[in-house]
Amino acid sequence: MQRAMLRQLVFILALLGILFLHTLPREAVNARKRHVYFEQRDSYHLPPTELLRVLALNYSTFAASMTWIGGLIYYGDWRTTPHNEPPKHLKNYASTITALDPEFYRAYPWFNAVNINAHLGQNGGVPHDVLVETGAFLDQGTRQFPSEYDLTYSAGLNFLGYSKEHTPQERVKEYELGIGYFDRCLKLPGCPPYIALTRKQMYLHRAQLQAQLEGKTPPQRVERTKEELDSYIQILRGNSDPNLQKQLRFILEREGIDLSVIEEREELQRRYREELGYLSLDLWALVAYPTPEITLGPERLTGDKNE
Repeated sequence: MQRAMLRQLVFILALLGILFLHTLPREAVNARKRHVYFEQRDSYHLPPTELLRVLALNYSTFAASMTWIGGLIYYGDWRTTPHNEPPKHLKNYASTITALDPEFYRAYPWFNAVNINAHLGQNGGVPHDVLVETGAFLDQGTRQFPSEYDLTYSAGLNFLGYSKEHTPQERVKEYELGIGYFDRCLKLPGCPPYIALTRKQMYLHRAQLQAQLEGKTPPQRVERTKEELDSYIQILRGNSDPNLQKQLRFILEREGIDLSVIEEREELQRRYREELGYLSLDLWALVAYPTPEITLGPERLTGDKNE
């Protein structure tokens, strides 16, 4: 009985401690009233992850939720307080959340949104290092959530709209990272099919920038890779948009790919799996499609004897 009461007491104290760590101290409120700039008091007060887990009596999801609330308060404080610089500890909150609870999926889109927004310049650009850092954190989430296309999708999109006034060298690296993220997105169910065409434009822009850096004539088009063409075929199988279907079929036919041959081969493979998959493919072909010209007998192998 006493042990149970002691456990409850420790739990309540841990709860109060975590709440205290995530509550704005009185001096912060007073500083806001005095219009003290946020960067003058920008700090991160949370203890190490293992200590947080102990304070929460190993209730890691609870600790992660409270840390997320703390991150929301921290970001909201920055938004409502005069400031000249972005907050410095958004990554600390996001990393602590995912370390406490690897299944806390919301931490990834939250960090993507607030980190980009906090560093958004008046010209609509975001620093190169911030884009790379945000993409790397989203990429970290794909190890825990390998089937969530939105992580690689968001990471790739960040390299399209926020690169104002970046150097050509930075843009080449951003295109390379974006293409890689989109390649992985296209392999996952639910990924928007138009990303294949967006990826193609990024591939072309990267080649043009690289040529400029090397003093060469920028190409007007680039060779399509096998991975790109395979992704178009996959999109045709699952997308019903007639305009996109028409565009992709035109691209594939221009590349010399006969879709009817591919569809016939896939139909044969489907029949093979459904009917006589236990046979070798060559033997199944003889059973499913016997050759009428071949006759078995001691006197002849083909044709008629009188012919």
